[in-house]
Amino acid sequence: MKKQSVGKEKQINVRLDEKSFLMLQDKQKMTGLTASEIVRELIQHGAVNYMPEGKAILGQVTTFRDEVNQATLKIDEQINFVKKEILELKNDPQKCGYSIEQELHRKEMELESLRKIWQQEKEKASKGVDDCVSI
Repeated sequence: MKKQSVGKEKQINVRLDEKSFLMLQDKQKMTGLTASEIVRELIQHGAVNYMPEGKAILGQVTTFRDEVNQATLKIDEQINFVKKEILELKNDPQKCGYSIEQELHRKEMELESLRKIWQQEKEKASKGVDDCVSI
Protein backbone atom coordinates (compact mmCIF):
# COMPACT_ATOMS: atom_id res chain seq x y z
CA MET A 1 0.00 0.00 0.00
CA LYS A 2 1.14 3.51 -0.77
CA LYS A 3 1.25 6.07 1.97
CA GLN A 4 -0.85 9.12 1.33
CA SER A 5 0.21 12.45 2.69
CA VAL A 6 -2.70 14.11 4.41
CA GLY A 7 -3.04 17.87 4.30
CA LYS A 8 0.18 18.39 2.36
CA GLU A 9 -0.08 21.16 -0.20
CA LYS A 10 1.20 20.76 -3.73
CA GLN A 11 4.37 22.76 -4.32
CA ILE A 12 4.34 25.02 -7.37
CA ASN A 13 7.33 27.03 -8.45
CA VAL A 14 6.21 30.40 -9.70
CA ARG A 15 8.57 32.20 -12.03
CA LEU A 16 7.95 35.91 -12.24
CA ASP A 17 8.81 38.48 -14.84
CA GLU A 18 10.31 41.74 -13.54
CA LYS A 19 6.97 43.63 -13.45
CA SER A 20 5.22 40.83 -11.54
CA PHE A 21 8.15 40.52 -9.15
CA LEU A 22 8.03 44.24 -8.34
CA MET A 23 4.24 44.05 -7.83
CA LEU A 24 4.75 41.12 -5.45
CA GLN A 25 7.38 43.06 -3.48
CA ASP A 26 5.02 46.06 -3.18
CA LYS A 27 2.19 43.85 -1.96
CA GLN A 28 4.54 42.24 0.60
CA LYS A 29 5.44 45.68 1.97
CA MET A 30 1.79 46.79 2.13
CA THR A 31 0.35 43.63 3.69
CA GLY A 32 3.22 42.11 5.62
CA LEU A 33 2.40 38.71 4.09
CA THR A 34 5.07 36.37 2.74
CA ALA A 35 5.49 35.88 -1.01
CA SER A 36 4.07 32.36 -0.72
CA GLU A 37 0.97 33.61 1.12
CA ILE A 38 0.37 36.29 -1.51
CA VAL A 39 0.74 33.85 -4.40
CA ARG A 40 -1.58 31.34 -2.70
CA GLU A 41 -4.16 34.11 -2.29
CA LEU A 42 -3.81 35.06 -5.96
CA ILE A 43 -4.31 31.45 -7.02
CA GLN A 44 -7.48 31.23 -4.92
CA HIS A 45 -8.84 34.38 -6.58
CA GLY A 46 -7.96 33.23 -10.10
CA ALA A 47 -5.32 35.92 -10.66
CA VAL A 48 -2.65 33.36 -11.59
CA ASN A 49 -2.43 31.77 -15.01
CA TYR A 50 -1.28 28.15 -15.13
CA MET A 51 1.13 26.97 -17.78
CA PRO A 52 1.14 23.38 -19.11
CA GLU A 53 4.20 22.01 -17.26
CA GLY A 54 2.75 22.79 -13.81
CA LYS A 55 4.10 26.32 -13.78
CA ALA A 56 2.09 29.26 -12.57
CA ILE A 57 2.67 32.87 -13.40
CA LEU A 58 1.24 36.14 -12.17
CA GLY A 59 -0.69 38.29 -14.59
CA GLN A 60 0.56 38.07 -18.14
CA VAL A 61 2.52 35.26 -19.72
CA THR A 62 6.25 35.61 -19.13
CA THR A 63 9.28 34.01 -20.72
CA PHE A 64 10.65 31.21 -18.57
CA ARG A 65 14.36 30.48 -18.61
CA ASP A 66 13.77 26.78 -19.15
CA GLU A 67 11.60 27.49 -22.20
CA VAL A 68 14.38 29.63 -23.65
CA ASN A 69 16.92 26.96 -22.76
CA GLN A 70 14.75 24.39 -24.54
CA ALA A 71 14.76 26.60 -27.64
CA THR A 72 18.54 26.94 -27.51
CA LEU A 73 18.90 23.16 -27.17
CA LYS A 74 16.91 22.71 -30.37
CA ILE A 75 19.12 25.28 -32.09
CA ASP A 76 22.20 23.46 -30.75
CA GLU A 77 20.88 20.28 -32.39
CA GLN A 78 20.46 22.12 -35.70
CA ILE A 79 23.96 23.60 -35.42
CA ASN A 80 25.43 20.13 -34.80
CA PHE A 81 23.50 18.72 -37.76
CA VAL A 82 24.81 21.44 -40.08
CA LYS A 83 28.36 20.90 -38.78
CA LYS A 84 27.98 17.18 -39.53
CA GLU A 85 26.76 17.95 -43.06
CA ILE A 86 29.77 20.26 -43.61
CA LEU A 87 32.13 17.48 -42.50
CA GLU A 88 30.44 14.98 -44.81
CA LEU A 89 30.78 17.39 -47.74
CA LYS A 90 34.45 17.94 -47.01
CA ASN A 91 35.00 14.16 -46.87
CA ASP A 92 32.92 13.37 -49.98
CA PRO A 93 32.81 16.31 -52.42
CA GLN A 94 30.92 14.21 -54.99
CA LYS A 95 27.77 14.25 -52.79
CA CYS A 96 26.55 17.56 -54.13
CA GLY A 97 25.93 18.07 -57.82
CA TYR A 98 27.67 21.46 -57.94
CA SER A 99 30.72 23.19 -56.54
CA ILE A 100 31.74 22.02 -53.09
CA GLU A 101 32.77 25.59 -52.28
CA GLN A 102 29.24 26.83 -52.97
CA GLU A 103 27.71 24.16 -50.77
CA LEU A 104 30.20 24.73 -47.96
CA HIS A 105 29.56 28.47 -48.12
CA ARG A 106 25.79 27.88 -47.97
CA LYS A 107 26.17 25.57 -44.95
CA GLU A 108 28.50 27.98 -43.16
CA MET A 109 25.99 30.81 -43.69
CA GLU A 110 23.24 28.56 -42.29
CA LEU A 111 25.46 27.79 -39.31
CA GLU A 112 26.12 31.50 -38.68
CA SER A 113 22.40 32.23 -38.85
CA LEU A 114 21.65 29.51 -36.30
CA ARG A 115 24.35 30.87 -33.98
CA LYS A 116 22.76 34.34 -34.12
CA ILE A 117 19.35 32.89 -33.24
CA TRP A 118 20.96 30.93 -30.39
CA GLN A 119 22.58 34.12 -29.05
CA GLN A 120 19.25 35.99 -29.21
CA GLU A 121 17.54 33.24 -27.22
CA LYS A 122 20.29 33.35 -24.58
CA GLU A 123 19.91 37.15 -24.33
CA LYS A 124 16.15 36.73 -23.84
CA ALA A 125 16.84 34.39 -20.94
CA SER A 126 19.20 36.84 -19.27
CA LYS A 127 16.62 39.65 -19.31
CA GLY A 128 14.11 37.85 -17.05
CA VAL A 129 14.17 37.92 -13.28
CA ASP A 130 15.32 34.56 -12.00
CA ASP A 131 13.39 34.73 -8.75
CA CYS A 132 11.29 31.74 -7.90
CA VAL A 133 8.64 31.54 -5.20
CA SER A 134 7.69 28.13 -3.83
CA ILE A 135 4.20 27.84 -2.46
